[in-house]
Amino acid sequence: MLDTDEPVMVSFTAMDRCDRCMSQAYAQADKPGKAELLFCLHHLKKHKDALLDKGWTLRMDEENTAKLFVRPGASL
Repeated sequence: MLDTDEPVMVSFTAMDRCDRCMSQAYAQADKPGKAELLFCLHHLKKHKDALLDKGWTLRMDEENTAKLFVRPGASL
């Protein structure tokens, strides 16, 4: 585990699904002794800060997540 609040970048496939709504997953949260959770973009945005505050490590899709967090017309 990393000692940082910065998300770790990884890639997910179309088979990886959000544990909450079954949409395509773009992030995984894990914590020692706890289950691993997969999140779609909507649920990632909703729960990201709370997970990081509670010591979970986030592994986010390096190719898609950055693009999805940027508003249309904005540059990365």
